[in-house]
Parts: sequence; C-alpha cells; structure tokens
Amino acid sequence: MKKIFLAIFPAIVLTACGGSSDADHSENNMTDTSAVDSTAGTLTFEAFVAKCANLSYNETSSLDSITAWFQASKDGFNADQKDSSCLLYVEQMNKLSGEVYGEYDQQKEFEKNYGPYGFTIGAGEGELWLIPNTDKAAQKFEGDLSDDFREYMRLGEITGKQYSADAGMMISYEEWGDMLIDLEDRIRANRDSKYYKDYVAVYQSYLRWYMWGMDNTPITKWDGEPGLNDEVKKAYEKMMNDTKHRTGAIIQVHWFNMETGDGYNIPWDEQWVPSFDEVEHYFYDELELNEG
Repeated sequence: MKKIFLAIFPAIVLTACGGSSDADHSENNMTDTSAVDSTAGTLTFEAFVAKCANLSYNETSSLDSITAWFQASKDGFNADQKDSSCLLYVEQMNKLSGEVYGEYDQQKEFEKNYGPYGFTIGAGEGELWLIPNTDKAAQKFEGDLSDDFREYMRLGEITGKQYSADAGMMISYEEWGDMLIDLEDRIRANRDSKYYKDYVAVYQSYLRWYMWGMDNTPITKWDGEPGLNDEVKKAYEKMMNDTKHRTGAIIQVHWFNMETGDGYNIPWDEQWVPSFDEVEHYFYDELELNEG
C-alpha cells in the first residue's frame, strides 16, 4: 500500500492511495511472542530511552513495556521527559505499523489486538494495515503531559483516521475542505506552540490532495475536458465564500493559476502547494480574497 509519511516528528501517517507497494513487509500472524517487561523498576530517563531503543518492532508487548516503565519511573522525569516518553510510544507505533499487515478476514482480530493500543485499522485492496492515532496514544499518558504537547497530540483526531483507499478519497471534497478548516483553526489557535511548524506541515499534506486530487478522485472532469468537475467546483466555491478563514484565498489563487497557467494536469513534482512562508502569508497578511 502507498503511504505518505509527514515530515514531522513523530511521523504521523497519512494513508494516501492505498495502492500496492514494492516494499517487502511481513504478514502479521496475530501472535505476540514476547512478554511485557515490567520488572525494570525505577529508571532514569536515559535508561528508559535506552531500553525503548531495544524493543521489538513488530510486537504490541513493546508498547505495553513502554507504558509500564513510564508508570514506574515518571516521578523522576521532568515535563519535557514526560512528553518525550509519549513520543517514544508513538515512534514505536510507527515502527509497528510498518511491520504488521493482514487480510480483510482478520478485521475483527486486528481491531481487538491493535485498537486498544491507539491504532485505527486501515483497509484497501484486500489488505489491512495500522494507522497510529496520536490522540489515543496520548491518552495512555493522560495527566502527565504538558498542555502544549497534549494539544499537539490531538492532531490524531484528524491524522489517525483513514480518508482514502484504492487510489481514491473515501470522503467528499466538501468534507475534505471541512477538515482543512479544522486544521486552519488549530494552526491559528496554536501559533505560539513549540510544535507550530508541525501543525502547518500536517495542513500542507492534506491541502495537497484537496488541491490536486487522487488518481480515482480527480479534480477534473472524467471525460477529459478541461476544468473542474462539479463536486470539486462546489467544494471550492464553498471554501472561497468562507470569509472567516483563509484557506479559500489559497484555493482562489490555485484555481486562477490552473485556468490561466499550466492547466490542471501537472506532474506531481511541479504541483504548487504553499510553502510554510506562503501559508503564513495567506493566513496572517492582509489580503484581498479576489487576489490572483
């Protein structure tokens, strides 16, 4: 399957197309052969990190060990170290998600075995995979995390879901636009956060699909004629008419550029997606909404 890993830490996974991948991966046999190591006693943070680094990549007991060690040792950790402990849990989730795959008939088993650890079960083209949800991961550390970090982990309310499969979107363009508005609100509310650039990175990743579509849900008309299809046009018009947000300003410029520039079918590596500085410009500078 094809996945896009966002360029932030922790690596939050956006399942983009659900297509086949040439990379080798292990089929999950639903058996966790390792035991949870809860005998370590109280650890220094350095020792905690070292033990986490040696955990197995493909067994849920590794996640159990992290939470057990954390609970035994957290009183000796400072605030940053507690936040980092949650990141280590998420990192382990990302490693596990790259190792474990299954078949459709294992859906209930996957939900039972991996759901409690904070995973959403992704499905497409006859295959199952794991999608880490950082919000659910943070719930394992509830009450021990800084407010800034806990809010950042709530991005999992968006990134921890499946929105596409079989090279197409599973939600409408209008719903995708609503998700971008949610992200824009989070960016504005967390401009002073130490994770602010990560909020923007998530927004940029989802914005790309809204701007350019996917193989089986293109922005263009199916008959090959130039221009947006009716669903996308309606979604874009709704976005541009939202005067309380600025994503519409980006979409208006994008639409203008496609109509007057290189057109709608542009190679992936040439597609315009606003940079961090451009997002800042559209969100915070005084702009006319009809700017082209």
